[in-house]
Amino acid sequence: MTDTPTTAPDPIESVEGTWVMEVSVSPEWFAEQDSSLTPPVQQPPRTVPLEEGYVLIGRDSTTRDVHPLVQADDDTGCSRRHADLSWTGGHWVLRDLNSVNGTYLQRSGAAFPPVQVGGPVPLEPGDAVYVGAWTKLVLRRVH
Repeated sequence: MTDTPTTAPDPIESVEGTWVMEVSVSPEWFAEQDSSLTPPVQQPPRTVPLEEGYVLIGRDSTTRDVHPLVQADDDTGCSRRHADLSWTGGHWVLRDLNSVNGTYLQRSGAAFPPVQVGGPVPLEPGDAVYVGAWTKLVLRRVH
């Protein structure tokens, strides 16, 4: 008799060598902001698979023909073209796109609060990127 799993595996975890961005609401980040916005109810992170190349981070806009792969649509503190990731030299590089509220980085294992990104910066797995009034993005490598 063979053992059968009691639960189905997360489909993203079954893909070898995939990069993903986990998108979530960060109450801790929101508390640091001077915002009159109301954050949505905290949910489990949404996982966005990344393809090596170019990835836009921001809010979707049909009228402006902006359709980011990593979306923070509920967070109006996030610009439509807020930041981007590019696959360069075997790693991801984060860049702020002159967003109104800035892009912030917290290295994996570093203490809160994050620091503002001034120019292109390489990312490592587990690094957290904060955009808008409450959006937290965590880079993960899934093996």
